[in-house]
Formats: sequence, C-alpha cells, structure tokens
Amino acid sequence: MTTELAIYWSFEVARWLWNLALLRLHPFLVAIGTEVLDQLDDDLWRVANGDIHLYKRYDKLADVTFYISAFIYTVYFMDCLRWPRGVLWMIVGFLAYRIVGNFLIIGMPSAAWLTLVFPNIGGLLFTVYSGLDFFRLNRRLEGKTGWHAFIVIVVICVKYAQEALLYSQADGYAKDQHCTTMIGCFGIWTSPAVGFFFLVIWAGYMRWPDWYKGTVQSRHGVYVKI
Repeated sequence: MTTELAIYWSFEVARWLWNLALLRLHPFLVAIGTEVLDQLDDDLWRVANGDIHLYKRYDKLADVTFYISAFIYTVYFMDCLRWPRGVLWMIVGFLAYRIVGNFLIIGMPSAAWLTLVFPNIGGLLFTVYSGLDFFRLNRRLEGKTGWHAFIVIVVICVKYAQEALLYSQADGYAKDQHCTTMIGCFGIWTSPAVGFFFLVIWAGYMRWPDWYKGTVQSRHGVYVKI
C-alpha cells in the first residue's frame, strides 16, 4: 500500500469511528464534527501529494459514511425525535438519494456535474433540524407548518447554490496546492479546528436530543429505544 492510500484509508476509518459518536453525542455536534473532519481531509490530501481524482473518490467515500449513519439514526429514532414527521421522511429520502448518487460520483470522479444531480440536501436538513433541536428551538416551531416549509425551501436553495458554486470551480480546484513538508501543508486554521473538535465532543455530552417522553433511555451511555 502506498503512503497516499495509507493516509486515505486511515482517515476513512477515523470518519467511520466518529460516526459511532451518534450512539452518545447529540446529532448536531456529530454533524458539526463531521464538517470539521471533512475540511481536514483536504489538508491530508496535500500531505499525501496525491492524485486529484483519487482524492475525490476517497473524499466522497468518507462523506458517504456520514450519510449512511445519519440515515440509520433518523430511521431508527423516527418515532422518538421531536422533529416534524414530514421533515424526517424528507431527510431519509434525500439521504438515500444522495447515498446512491455518491457511489455514482465515486465511480466517475471527473463528472463534477453529478453533484448537481445528487445534491446533499438530506445531510444539510439533518444538520439544520438537529441544530434546532440542540438549541431547543424545535418546540417553538411545533405545529407551524409554514415555518417548516420555509426552512426546507431555504435549505434546498442554499444547497443547490453551493453545489453550483463548487461545480463552477471544479476545473481549477487545488491544482497547485501540493506541498513538500507536512507542516507547510496544514492551513493556519487547523489547530483551532482541532480544538473546536474537542469542544464539540464535550458539548455533545452535555446535551441530549429532545426525545418524546418515554421513548428513549440511557443504557451504558448509549441511546436505547424503550
């Protein structure tokens, strides 16, 4: 195994292990931690001085670990979470759609247009609604269908705008970002990001999801349906 592949697979394992944090941490903090790790893998690619198409494959393979974990989490706790039932089904549907698309993107890493066909709407909806849960804003929105429709529309528009922007920059992405030393590869924000990552872990232990009463209990520090 080459150094490049060793770095990629090590990060792949780390992403899977982080997703197991959904068993104990609040899902919003897991989603935020996933975003931090997703930004760090670009630095790891530059450390490896790797091929851009190979990097894109492993980057999407790492991303799909979160989509699968969020999908399983949402399906398993669908009757327990105090999120709108329609939104929960949209999260499940959009995540399933993205998971299928992600494997197509992995198979054709040069076809950047596939990200426009399979945008990550489900992942963003999961993050937004787990964020509303974390800050206990979900209860203020209970029964307010109009507000939920507005949030979903904004999420879809924002995600499509982001994917369109990334698609427009795809050809010139990271062509000149290889470097010769490991220290020189890491951005100035990497150390604060790692510190923030540990803050996320701490905060996740302090806050549980807003379950319906009598649906979930703690068993050995793990969420368990009653």
